[in-house]
Amino acid sequence: IHEEAETFQNVAHIELLYAMYTANFDYVSELRKDIEKGLEKYADKMVSARKIIIHYNFFVVLFMQEDFAAAQIYLDKILQFSRKEVRKDIVRGTFLLEIIIRIENQIPVQQLLDNVPRILRRSKLWDEDTKEIIRHFKRYIDSPVFERQAALKPFVEWLHQNKQAHDSTPAIGEIRIWAKS
Repeated sequence: IHEEAETFQNVAHIELLYAMYTANFDYVSELRKDIEKGLEKYADKMVSARKIIIHYNFFVVLFMQEDFAAAQIYLDKILQFSRKEVRKDIVRGTFLLEIIIRIENQIPVQQLLDNVPRILRRSKLWDEDTKEIIRHFKRYIDSPVFERQAALKPFVEWLHQNKQAHDSTPAIGEIRIWAKS
């Protein structure tokens, strides 16, 4: 069964990436059901890093489709890994995208904005890019609703200033797309 689990995780990962890169979101929906069954069947035999990547990729697809309720399900699964030493970079990106999901779902976000820096510092995931992103999120939230688009302009400019350096931060592409929309 170990070989079956290995085959499943590799094939699931490759199929999901292919569907994402070809923007075949209908196929992603089909894959989601099959992959969820496989994740359940082989959960104990799979490498944690691969499980979190699969969850993250589903999260990103749903986030990009603006299906924030479904994305929240995968976000919660990813954050279960936050106490482990597995793909901390993805955990950091997920915390940042959770802020956006709460903003989009009009869920109070101030407590999360206050807690994320503490959590990331403790996990040794706090860096200057993350600090700047949180600063811009706070500026956005603190702005009157009718001024929020204008409040994002400096954020979008910052995201485009040294684009290559920022691109090493997971979720930065999704954050960039959200800020520009």
